[in-house]
Amino acid sequence: MNYKVFKLQFNTGVHIGNGKLTDSESAIMADTIFSALCQEAAALYGEDGIRRLASYVEADQLRLSDAMPVHGEEYYIPRPMMRIDSGQTGDSRQKKAFKKLDYIRAGSLKAYLDGALDANRELEILRQMGSDRIQTMACIDEGKTAVPYPVGVFYFGKGWGLYIILAYTDDDVLRFAEELMESLKWSGIGGKRSAGLGKFSLYPGRLPDSFLSGLKTRAEAGQYMTLSVSMAAEDELKEAVASAQYSVIRRSGFVASAEYADTLVRKKDFYMFRAGATFGKTFGGVLQDVSSGGNHPVYRYGKPLFLEVGK
Repeated sequence: MNYKVFKLQFNTGVHIGNGKLTDSESAIMADTIFSALCQEAAALYGEDGIRRLASYVEADQLRLSDAMPVHGEEYYIPRPMMRIDSGQTGDSRQKKAFKKLDYIRAGSLKAYLDGALDANRELEILRQMGSDRIQTMACIDEGKTAVPYPVGVFYFGKGWGLYIILAYTDDDVLRFAEELMESLKWSGIGGKRSAGLGKFSLYPGRLPDSFLSGLKTRAEAGQYMTLSVSMAAEDELKEAVASAQYSVIRRSGFVASAEYADTLVRKKDFYMFRAGATFGKTFGGVLQDVSSGGNHPVYRYGKPLFLEVGK
């Protein structure tokens, strides 16, 4: 596989919910990114565009990471879900900091695995990433009084943004993905885009060689961490979880397609491994149809991108 890094520098606040309008998450999961790319593919090429994007994923010609924090050239990765002996058994401040630490600097991975990471320092740096706010918006129907409601919005600090790793097999796949990402920056990502949220500028990124060399889509022996929300196929699941450490998240939401049905329809719930899950064996993952009786398939992206964290 080849790898391309997209850096997203947000020009506005972004609304990434987690079940409530007042939520304001700062990172974006790969399935949300894929859904947004599907909408851009449909806008540019109709159903053929969605089928083309889905076919690249199903044929393992394209993989995506979550959108993770980046500050300048400092790339962050999920904190690996591994048992680490830090040798600081009596330090309650460190223990509390580790529990709050969702991401670590990629350059700090070895220190983390060796049990030498200063979690309080990492957490202090991450707190500079930005701030979440509650903004009041209004629902306005013709002839009716405006109804205000609160929305959670995250604003990135100076120099902070998100990055996405794209794994691809050939230039045709890359060009198509680049076209969709260029279109997406104008449409925006996340919720409340009609209110001007989620707009970003797009820049190329370059991963350190030590990071790049650890990226995998499939491998045999070793220990690997996911950089994307994912789920193993039914025939892979038993072997995948045999030596794994993971956390599961329920993914749901509404179908964002006017052609799907006459009314707003929820997608089927789907349970997935959070990014940062560690496995002794890689798996291929799924592109799951989570439609519920509508006019076309609705895809939930669940293909993993791995980072090697042990031999």
